Amino acid sequence: MQKNVIVGIGVVIGLGLLVLTYVYATTQAQFLPHYFPGYEMVAKIHYKHAIGCFVLAMGCFTLAWFQSGKKSA
Repeated sequence: MQKNVIVGIGVVIGLGLLVLTYVYATTQAQFLPHYFPGYEMVAKIHYKHAIGCFVLAMGCFTLAWFQSGKKSA
């Protein structure tokens, strides 16, 4: 039961981070919501934020993948 919860949380957080990756990669900084890190009144896109979110998302998916495997004897 505990492993299923960890897998579910990892997948949900990973999907949320993928959405953030898309937002950071396609939205200029001045059009980001005010509560997002990187909000500025300049017309630039935060590619480093997008890459960071993508790496964290892949980490969450990796955690979920390893937790969903069979238990070794």
